[in-house]
Amino acid sequence: MSLMLHRAGLLRPSLSPPAPTAPDAFETSDWSIAPGDEKADVTINALPGNGGATITDIEYRLDGDAWVSSGGTSNFTITGLTNDQAYDVELRAVNSIGAGAASDTKQVTPESASAPFHPLDLAPELFFQISDLATLKQERTGASATTPAGVGDPVGSIRNLGTLGGWATATADSRRMILRQTGGGKYYLEADGADDAYALSLANSVGARTSVSGVRSSGNWVATTDAGGPANGDCQVFAGDLYIGCLAGRIYTRAAPNVSSGSVVVIRSGPGATPEAWINGGSALGGFSDAGDRGWNASIAALFAYSPTGAAGAAHYFGYFSRYADLPSGDRNAVEAWMASQMGL
Repeated sequence: MSLMLHRAGLLRPSLSPPAPTAPDAFETSDWSIAPGDEKADVTINALPGNGGATITDIEYRLDGDAWVSSGGTSNFTITGLTNDQAYDVELRAVNSIGAGAASDTKQVTPESASAPFHPLDLAPELFFQISDLATLKQERTGASATTPAGVGDPVGSIRNLGTLGGWATATADSRRMILRQTGGGKYYLEADGADDAYALSLANSVGARTSVSGVRSSGNWVATTDAGGPANGDCQVFAGDLYIGCLAGRIYTRAAPNVSSGSVVVIRSGPGATPEAWINGGSALGGFSDAGDRGWNASIAALFAYSPTGAAGAAHYFGYFSRYADLPSGDRNAVEAWMASQMGL
């Protein structure tokens, strides 16, 4: 009788759903891990099968130690790690039944965040950073100067942050440049176009020098000169020509480039150096001519302007870097890029 009833559809067997289980293990493609500074960032691309019950947590463990809750089911960060130490990381998913099997191991090694490049990393002998207002004082007394220079104030002393130390000081109160600020917040020194200049008494190079200037000018301008005048200029635009003091006893010149909108000018100069110049990271400028004899002085006499005769550049100066070395192109390009950032280029 029961068989006949079943066939007639009057009786149906009862079917119970399967009991839930712990979640499946994470597949390799389900997650990734990336190193940070004393941390590791875990990205969850997909959750494993949930075993019939909602996944409520993801746990991780390091180097086979105790499991730790991540606090959720999405991306998370493992903190408190030691930089430069490798860690084996495993994950597992958790639901109301329990924890699933461990994933395959992935390794991560936290690392310190790279510090941004700064020209001082290259240990230049001369480095003047106009944006560092702590290095600018109103008095012309160098290390003993105390009055900070703000926008609109005259600057009498500029501290050299390079390895030679010391201060560049204006040769007279009337020759102090004015601290200005662009609309984009960049600081620069404004020369009056008449006689503003800073004297410097520091040992010079007996070999090559690579100099980087941030300058904006529609007239004459100078980076540094030796004592004795334009014929001894290390890097300057004078009377429409760009002068570079280079091979021992010689000076080289060419028509001055246009830097009226602001440019990073790089000069390789000094005894034993091949005369070269670059503008805004471009190819080396050509067309230099041997302009005749010159002497290479033992000291720098002026910074940013030609002091001995009072001829100065009507220019804006954003900074100056000089390393007594023939810098490789990578280092030179890094300084150029930094200087450009100081100018908002």
